[in-house]
Amino acid sequence: DRVYIVEGIFHAIALFLKGYKAIACLSSGNIPVHVFEEHKGKGIVWTVALDRDTLKKDKPRRFVEKLRELEEKAEVCIPPDARDWDDLYRADCLSKEFMDAGLYRGTLYLCETADEKAYHIYVHAYRKNRLAKFTLDFRNRLYSAEVKEDLQKTLEKEAQDDPEMKLEILRTEHGRDIFRLCCDLKEISNILPTFLYIENNEISGEKFYVFEIAYASGMPKEIVKLDGQALIDPKSFFKAIISKTCGGTFTGSAGNLKYLVDRWLGTRIPTIASVPYIGYVPSLGAYVFNEHAYSAGKEIKLNEYEYFEIGKAGIKTTLSNFKIDTTGEFNPGWLHDFFRAFYWQGMTVLAFFLGSLFVQQIRHEQKSFPFLELTGEPGAGKSTLLEFCWRLLGRDEYEGFDLLKATQAGRRRAFSQVSNLPVVLIESDRDNGEKDAKQRQFSFDEMKPFFNGRGTGTLGVAMRGTGTEEHLFQGTLIISQNAGVDGSEALLQRIVHCHADKKHHVPGTREIARWFEQQKTATVAGFLRVALKNERMLLDTYRAAFAELEARFSRSGLQNERIIKNHAQVAACGHALATLFPERDRSFVEGLDAYVLSRAVERESRLRADHPILEQFWDQFDYLNGISKEKGAPDRLNHSADDALIAVNLNHFLEVSRSAGQQIFDLNTLKKLFPNSKRHKFLEYKVVWSKHESRSYKC
Repeated sequence: DRVYIVEGIFHAIALFLKGYKAIACLSSGNIPVHVFEEHKGKGIVWTVALDRDTLKKDKPRRFVEKLRELEEKAEVCIPPDARDWDDLYRADCLSKEFMDAGLYRGTLYLCETADEKAYHIYVHAYRKNRLAKFTLDFRNRLYSAEVKEDLQKTLEKEAQDDPEMKLEILRTEHGRDIFRLCCDLKEISNILPTFLYIENNEISGEKFYVFEIAYASGMPKEIVKLDGQALIDPKSFFKAIISKTCGGTFTGSAGNLKYLVDRWLGTRIPTIASVPYIGYVPSLGAYVFNEHAYSAGKEIKLNEYEYFEIGKAGIKTTLSNFKIDTTGEFNPGWLHDFFRAFYWQGMTVLAFFLGSLFVQQIRHEQKSFPFLELTGEPGAGKSTLLEFCWRLLGRDEYEGFDLLKATQAGRRRAFSQVSNLPVVLIESDRDNGEKDAKQRQFSFDEMKPFFNGRGTGTLGVAMRGTGTEEHLFQGTLIISQNAGVDGSEALLQRIVHCHADKKHHVPGTREIARWFEQQKTATVAGFLRVALKNERMLLDTYRAAFAELEARFSRSGLQNERIIKNHAQVAACGHALATLFPERDRSFVEGLDAYVLSRAVERESRLRADHPILEQFWDQFDYLNGISKEKGAPDRLNHSADDALIAVNLNHFLEVSRSAGQQIFDLNTLKKLFPNSKRHKFLEYKVVWSKHESRSYKC
């Protein structure tokens, strides 16, 4: 009799219901020696049929070794996949042919030499296909087997042309000896590449063939991906293997490689998607990070093949230089001290960071999401605030990136590598005086399309004719610098502005802020995990709050619809934030609502007036011109002969200001601000013949 040894009771019942005798050992580590001894000598073929995952630790072999010590006959039966025997029973798979296939896999598993494995492969295929050449693996090496015609001649001679007799002879020890003499076996690789899946880049459409590499040397397995060119011929495959693995080689023929490729790609090929960014994947409604993913509020770990299984789909990120740690702790008790250290400006930034986690869902419903501008004097705590907020989202020792230190391509990559996460620009208004500063200067007006989640810029695609690709902006934008952003009215309408100062600082504030400086992702990054696990609740809270806040802000006297909507969105993020900190009372959201509304009023006022620096400039211009009239030199700062125009030479203006003890302005800042002047409309920079002197000035 054949008796199957399985792990679980239900596994044994499943086999019994199909007519197979079985016992349950209850654990892969529990070898039922007493059962073997009790039935010793009864001619039982003990068949070890443990779950497939036990192969990794070679556990079936331990059962076989114990049985052979007891001089009992032992075999192994291996299921084709990870399903348990009761799952296979429910799928009506447990036919005799199915079980025979499992026994064949077990026979190959127990082989002690490459010769023995080649022999069993040949015998198994003998009736259907008398293999003359084939490729096999043994103990993490690849071999090429070539069977000489002498084998058939010898079998024909001994079996007198009886096909069944040939097979019977081949199955004997004598037949095995004949095969060994007639089979030329050569090692062709010192690694075992196991094809896993095709990786398809959702953005570029590029495809890679992903393999698990097992080393004969005993080195840990690793995952490598090869492009299609690597599978074309042995030379290309050798180059790819030796460059992608730790010393792997391939010396096989074109026939050997074809045999392998046919085996790898001859069945239904699993395909998983890859994305070149980190964060939210709209097509799946899931968040993908380095080690964990989140879908419908559930956390999903990276599987052994380095991708996430979300429903029936597989997904991974190819972005390796952007690490998000999702394993940190979350203790909501720090919010009170956070408010004391950073006040309402900090609470607004924190609410914006939370809203960033759901920005694509928000844009999908509301078509846009604002930018956040954080200004403030040095020492007001901007860097500490931003670094702590990043730690909440799982990123250590990071504040943002400086546009002026990045190339255009580098900026484009930075804008494209995150989804439902903020992109923070720091000190991006500086001009360090280098010769190429103008060329590298960046206009914030170029970012206006980000407001609606549109493209970050086009890029030519190599070897695809005139085609281009454009990545969408999938995150949020935060601008942090000492001076305020200036630009077109359309740009300024898109910005919610907070100005950090020290007015709320009291004795002890520095010590409180220092605690936030000292935190790491390990102590606070659970904020991200808690937020994503509560995605539905947070979005429902946001939607309800936004509807109420937009209506309330509209009744407050504000006129600009875009400003109303933008500030209502940020305030609604504050309401969602409050749900993660249940100890906060109603005054928390009421105070934040009032602060954000005050920023909306200030923004609308700002749009009706010039930039504060320009306001100061024109006031000083008028003042200095008034002094000149009193001294009998009317309008001396205006060189234009046309009374309807003003032509001012900035160096002349600075000289007069210095003589009068007035403020000295930065010329580069003024030049940036003039195109958006409202008190006097800017026309152009040009050379003007001065009405005061017989010479020309650049005005």
